Amino acid sequence: MKTFIAALLIIVLAISVAVFGFRFLQEKSLNSSVPSVLQNTLEGVLQPIPSVGEYSDIIVTNNKTVGVTSNTVNLKPYENKKVKVTGQYSGNTMYADSVMIIQ
Repeated sequence: MKTFIAALLIIVLAISVAVFGFRFLQEKSLNSSVPSVLQNTLEGVLQPIPSVGEYSDIIVTNNKTVGVTSNTVNLKPYENKKVKVTGQYSGNTMYADSVMIIQ
């Protein structure tokens, strides 16, 4: 009888460890599989370009020309003004999430 109770206790303990271990590993893998979004910033004068290509404006910063476009922000009010653009790159194009005029 003692052997049966000891074996039953060991089985219950092993199942408990397995269940909690599985939950821990599952939660850990879900947290690590969430992609992080890197926000980038550019500062400079937003200049319109007469193009219907991938981007509608450019910023020249650190002797580098970067194409800027946005699906969420209307860039027209910021053209020809010194701005700080925050967004994400796709290739060589900055997709603006926010634009702020700087002095």
